[in-house]
Amino acid sequence: MNIQTTFGMIGFSGGELLFLTLSLALTAFWIGMLVECARRILNGDTRQVGWLIVIALTHGFGALAYFFLGRRSATVAQP
Repeated sequence: MNIQTTFGMIGFSGGELLFLTLSLALTAFWIGMLVECARRILNGDTRQVGWLIVIALTHGFGALAYFFLGRRSATVAQP
């Protein structure tokens, strides 16, 4: 029995399985970026409050923007 047959019996097609996997990965990434931003706020970096709001309200887009833009600025600014 191959993987296509196994997931076909469960009711997932290849496209549905790919979508589900990518959705779960993006959600895990979003939660990770929320946690990292919140930790920086708790450590005294109050500039990250805006980023926390953006990440929380825009899900994947905000998490990706923070990953590429917000983390870098926070890392450079810390002594």
